[in-house]
Amino acid sequence: MGYRLYREVVEHGPSDLSLGEFVVWTVIADDANDDTRTGWIASDALCRRSRMTRSAVVKNLQRLAARGYELRVPRGTDRLGREVFAYRGTQSTYRLPALADAKDGRPSTQSTRERVDDGAPIVEKGWTTVRERVDDGPRKGGPSSTPSPQSPQYPQQQRASAAERTIQTRLGCTAGEAAAVAAEITTRRPEIRSLPAVLPCIDDNELRDYYAETLATAAAQAEVERRAAAARCKTCTDKGFITIAPGAAESCPDCKPSTYDRAHDDEGTYLHA
Repeated sequence: MGYRLYREVVEHGPSDLSLGEFVVWTVIADDANDDTRTGWIASDALCRRSRMTRSAVVKNLQRLAARGYELRVPRGTDRLGREVFAYRGTQSTYRLPALADAKDGRPSTQSTRERVDDGAPIVEKGWTTVRERVDDGPRKGGPSSTPSPQSPQYPQQQRASAAERTIQTRLGCTAGEAAAVAAEITTRRPEIRSLPAVLPCIDDNELRDYYAETLATAAAQAEVERRAAAARCKTCTDKGFITIAPGAAESCPDCKPSTYDRAHDDEGTYLHA
C-alpha cells in the first residue's frame, strides 16, 4: 500500500485541485506501490472508495491529465492516434508522477490565484483558504456590525443558494425540490465542504438518482402523515393527542383499550394509532 505516496499527494499536491481530483488522486496513491509508484486498483474499487460514479472518476482523471498530472499508463493508441488506457477485459495501470515540492519537503505553492464563489472571493495560498467578506459599509437605520467569526451565516447561505440554483437548472425542478436534493447530497456525503465546487464532479445520472431518492422520501413521508391524520378520532384531534406510527395499539379514551405514556409530560399523553 502506498502510504508514503498518499502523504506526498496530501502534503505536496497542487493547492488548486478540486475535491474530485484530490479524492481520485489520493485513492490511487493509497493503493499504489511506494517504491515503483505504480498501482493496479480495479475500477470498481476506485469508484467505491472515491464515492463516485465511473464517469465522474474518468472526468477527474482527464482533468488531472489536462493539468499535466497523467496518472494512467497508456497501453497503445487507437486508429486516430489517441492514447488508449485500457481494453475490455484488462485492468488499468496507474503511475504517480513525482511532485517537485516533495523533494525538499516544502508544501506546494503552485496556486495563489483567486476563485469567485457566487460573488465572495476566495484567496488560496498553499493549503490555506481564506474567504474575504465584502463590507458595503453601515446599513441604513443603524451602525454597521461585524459578524462573529464563529457564525459565518452569510457565506454559508450564498453557497447553499448557488448550489440550489445549479441543481434547479440541471434537473428542471422546483426551488423547493432543488433545496431538498442539496440537503440529500450533503447528508449522504458529509465530507463535502462546498457543494457548488463539487456539483461539476457529479454527473447528470447521479444527480437524477439523488432527485429520485428525494421524491421517494417525500412521498413516503406524505403517506405516513396521511395515514396518521386518518387514524385520529375527534377526541384526538380536539385534545391534540399524539399520533404514532400506523399499526401501533390504539390508545385514545374514545377508541379501543388505551395505553398511557407518562414519558412526555406530568399528565401523560395518549398515543393513537
